[in-house]
Amino acid sequence: MIKVSCAIIEHNGKVLCAQRSSKMELPSKWEFPGGKVKEETFEECLIREIREE
Repeated sequence: MIKVSCAIIEHNGKVLCAQRSSKMELPSKWEFPGGKVKEETFEECLIREIREE
């Protein structure tokens, strides 16, 4: 089992999502912020992933 955290962030009718790099698996696809939970809580994971976006 892989633990992941994800957020759907809406502000003023817009939704935050990012396009995957051409070097990543599933290139050019769109995704919501989030990722694999490492040595952290789900909330800490989301904060880290949003900062990376």
